[in-house]
Amino acid sequence: MTQIQLIPWLIFAAIVVLVSLLIILLLKKPMQQILSVNSFIQPAKVFYLRTFKLIIFLVALASVAETNLPGKDKAFMEYVWWITDSLQEPLFYLAVWIMLYAAMLTVLFVVVGRLRD
Repeated sequence: MTQIQLIPWLIFAAIVVLVSLLIILLLKKPMQQILSVNSFIQPAKVFYLRTFKLIIFLVALASVAETNLPGKDKAFMEYVWWITDSLQEPLFYLAVWIMLYAAMLTVLFVVVGRLRD
């Protein structure tokens, strides 16, 4: 492993972490508002928020960890294309996780929807 191979991988990892942080920042406030609607769910609000953050980071880091280093002796643009091509899998996993989490929260609200304030 050379330094030339490691730099694109680190840039890729930084992009994935930044995307994860952006997702968390964009969804944190709406999730807090949704989880505050029903007083029955209120005690579990912190748990659901922390679980969401933790799994977003774990999904992102798992997809970064399984990505192979780029090949040696590539031109600059080949490294750029390697980074953009490698982003496909982490973004797919993050999208799937967000959809599953939204489905889980929907089921939760359907079940406890009868217990309105």
